[in-house]
Amino acid sequence: MPASQAGESYPKDQLGTVTVDKDAPLGFRYYQAWNSEGIAAGRRFVIGHLPEIVEQEIDGRPIPTSVKLPVTINGRIFPREDVDIWTFAGKKGSSYVCEVNAARIGSPLDSRLEIIGPDGGRVAENTDHFGNDSYLKFTAPADGTYRVRIHDLKFLGLQPYVYRLTITDGPWVEQTYPLGVQRGTKTALQLFGQRLPAKPVTVNVAADANKTIGRTLKFDTGETNVFSLAVSDHPNVLETDKNDTPQTAQSVTLPAVLNGRIESVGDTDHWVFQAKKGQSLVMDLQAARLGSSLDAQVSVLDATGKRITGGEDGKGTSDPTITFKAPADGQFTVVVSEQEKGRGGPRFAYRLEIAPPVKAEPGFRLKLPTDALSVTRNAEAKIKINVDRTGGFQEEISLVIGNLPAGVTVSGGDKIPKGKNVVELKLKATKDAKVAVRPVTVTGKAKVGDTEVISRGVLAAGTIHDTVRDTMMVAVAVPVPFKFKGVFESKFGAQGSTFYRRYTIIRNDYKGPLTATMADTQGRHLQGVTCKPLPVPEGTDQFDFKIQLPPWLEVGRTSRTQMLLVGVITDPDGTRHKVSFTSNQQSDQTVVLATSGVVGVNTPTSSVIAHPGSTIELPFTVSRGTGAGGAGVVELVLPAHVRGVSATPVKLTPGQTNGKISIRFGKSSLGPFNQSLKVRARITDARGDQLIGETGVEVVSE
Repeated sequence: MPASQAGESYPKDQLGTVTVDKDAPLGFRYYQAWNSEGIAAGRRFVIGHLPEIVEQEIDGRPIPTSVKLPVTINGRIFPREDVDIWTFAGKKGSSYVCEVNAARIGSPLDSRLEIIGPDGGRVAENTDHFGNDSYLKFTAPADGTYRVRIHDLKFLGLQPYVYRLTITDGPWVEQTYPLGVQRGTKTALQLFGQRLPAKPVTVNVAADANKTIGRTLKFDTGETNVFSLAVSDHPNVLETDKNDTPQTAQSVTLPAVLNGRIESVGDTDHWVFQAKKGQSLVMDLQAARLGSSLDAQVSVLDATGKRITGGEDGKGTSDPTITFKAPADGQFTVVVSEQEKGRGGPRFAYRLEIAPPVKAEPGFRLKLPTDALSVTRNAEAKIKINVDRTGGFQEEISLVIGNLPAGVTVSGGDKIPKGKNVVELKLKATKDAKVAVRPVTVTGKAKVGDTEVISRGVLAAGTIHDTVRDTMMVAVAVPVPFKFKGVFESKFGAQGSTFYRRYTIIRNDYKGPLTATMADTQGRHLQGVTCKPLPVPEGTDQFDFKIQLPPWLEVGRTSRTQMLLVGVITDPDGTRHKVSFTSNQQSDQTVVLATSGVVGVNTPTSSVIAHPGSTIELPFTVSRGTGAGGAGVVELVLPAHVRGVSATPVKLTPGQTNGKISIRFGKSSLGPFNQSLKVRARITDARGDQLIGETGVEVVSE
């Protein structure tokens, strides 16, 4: 499907302020936005440790922007095919890290990074490292300016294609050895990455630490990035250098977490343990999920060296998990190796947790269905609360819904029946409920034996690093009383002309004024179609919606524009709520079959040279078709970022087709000329609307 026939969103940028305490823990938080029509799902916001800048976006060909290291750049790839270029001064022999954080915060960007050296040659490139997020580390081969190019792998782009690009020559942890620690202990970690101490660093881990923790370390050279450590309850054992044969297998007492690495090509690690006949052990190898390069294979051998069981890939991961049941009393050996030939090294680390199967205690965990729910006044919203039952627990669970907005009640189930794993709740708002947002909790209570167990519902974690959230934001929303409808029609419209479409308003009880404009979400790419907001007076039930077709609209393509109708609802207490209605039904679209324009403009040259302090007389010819014989104007249209250029519009008398426009260049600070300037002709038709033609003129700096 061509891009012009695909759906497209055109969100309007909003500006807000976020205050972050100087001692706020690093990592991400969730933020949410809402208005009188409801609340949006949470998105991730990152708190970093380096200086931050925000991209100043400009149209046209990419212009390199210089940055001072270390830095985290907040940018976006917009529009399609956008390429951002960031430059910095590099020193020969210095190491630099470039990391993209986009997909991990919910951006659709599938990034590609490319480093261009002072000689114009490629130094490094990367596409996928952390999922769709790029990462690379390189050593500068020479002094000079280095360019960091970032774009979408498929050259897509739009407002949501945001990214955080960190470029630093400071300390950066890529991996540790071992990959994890035991709760409540001190552990010496060997660090891998950039500008890190060669000797191991000791870290303390709290006794109540989560299963995965994020840590940073501070050195004389600066603070590191947030890196992850796996945490376990079992004792951690570090491999010796001599466990690479069955004869030198390292003896361990279970349960334990075995920390090792496949340090060279062909290396194998052997661990020996004792087990009783019928004893079950779960062997969970963690490597790829913790950032290790190891694609592991695990085998269990008996005392004669015969392979009893083993595993390679686990479900959804390359890390194997196997359950071993001892066939007899005796000694057994577990062997860890790399699956692929020719692979191995210090980064091929693993954690192999071996322990009896955990027998879950009787109990339950409630799961929230969403982090955002909108309940419209005088209407209801339905949600399902699911429960994970453990340890054979099947009893009834009573539910308490806490902190609902005023005027919102819940029905449909104050309990999850015995043996059931889901219940549907209905949240209903009264017709005069106050518009508000509240963090709502869902708490379950049940008897497990003689003990009352209480569990608060949580949202499912998106990743192992995700923040645990135990509330969902519930918003009271204002219903939209009005809507519009149209009769399906498909008419021809010329490039550069104004097009009208009649609509009927169904007001119901709404009597106030309205504003018609284009919707933020469109069923088709707009292809440059624009409109000015059109006031619709109160009491008006029919009106003509007016759009401006661009002079470059693709001829023969069907243009479909989706309208938005906006009004204001006032509560009895004077509170005003802006609400809107849109429809993507075919009969409600403004459908145009594009034909050739009736106004054109041409210049004898497609480029001019910008001499500082000079003036250029640029001739032009205007072609006029049927209905384009009236007065008009020829003007120079400048991109907002171009400086030092001006031109006085030339007025056209009826029928005039030739003239000259004077383009003046300032004495200094010209440009940047990274896109064509437009020479635009605007002719007023009999209805008073504009018929537009354009041509591009490139400006070449002297």
